Amino acid sequence: MEKKKYFIVSADALPEVFVKVAEAKRMLQVGEASTVGQAAAMVGISRSKTTYYKYRCVYKHLENYVNDKFNRKDLLFKELDKEFLTGFHHYIAQECGHKKNTTWIYMIAFKHILMLARSRGHMAKDLFANYKLRSEFVARNYLSMTEIRKLIRLDLDDMTLQLVRDAFLFSCFTGLSYIDLCTLTPQHIQQDGKQLWISTTRRKTGSAVNVRIFAIPYTILLKYKPMQRNARIFRLPSNGWCNICLERIMSLAGIPRHITFHSARHTFATTITLSQGMAIETISKLLGHKNIRTTQIYATITHSKLDGDMERLSKRLDTLYRDTDLEKVRERL
Repeated sequence: MEKKKYFIVSADALPEVFVKVAEAKRMLQVGEASTVGQAAAMVGISRSKTTYYKYRCVYKHLENYVNDKFNRKDLLFKELDKEFLTGFHHYIAQECGHKKNTTWIYMIAFKHILMLARSRGHMAKDLFANYKLRSEFVARNYLSMTEIRKLIRLDLDDMTLQLVRDAFLFSCFTGLSYIDLCTLTPQHIQQDGKQLWISTTRRKTGSAVNVRIFAIPYTILLKYKPMQRNARIFRLPSNGWCNICLERIMSLAGIPRHITFHSARHTFATTITLSQGMAIETISKLLGHKNIRTTQIYATITHSKLDGDMERLSKRLDTLYRDTDLEKVRERL
């Protein structure tokens, strides 16, 4: 049996995020940190928990791939080549069984790692030069206004189903994500004259969010608002359990589609805002996106928005050609 070989690599030779992920992993293993979030904060990973998990998964996949393919614990950056890149890509997609978009996310993270290595002089070649990475468009489910009305009018005896339905509707009209809804307290509700606003910070991106509370979310707020200023408004079950509840709720409401709690944000971006003519820049601010391209992916142009735009264009063209002799134009055509 061949002996395992180990290589001592200076921390300076590794991208900073790799070093921090490895240290966070060690702290979790020895009990110096009890949660992933605590470990990430202690080692100075300032990105969101989602980003941390992404890099941790890439780290684990690389570790397994190098061990399985090369029977080694580590490789030098200068040993990497196109064959390694295509092999690792195939390993994630085929052997690990990840979907196309998950594979794309991991490969983009790996690309970023190699960019850091090149910027620090640890490798000369850009392995990703002329290497195409493509994601797959995924249709985002959202509710129409008719379906929203069905949910509002739905009578539910089960208190948990009521809570999940109400919280989902609140998210449809405010754009708050599940995690931001779970941490919402009366302290986040601000009054400006006669208007009420939600003023909070997104857990995922750290972006400030200010959303006005309209009639329907206001009614829901009155139903659940606690007495204590620092108490949570919506005491929701886990996200997974909420999605199971939503499956039951949609069935009872006669909405035969797969809807998750995150579909509420899609509904806010499309049915509630974009289809009503709101500017994409404003929607981006309301959703707390750092990049407007994220909003453009979220906010699929709905048929009502398209019809409305075409109707307005038709009226402008009618005005433009009001004095034109259309019969003469037809004769020329």
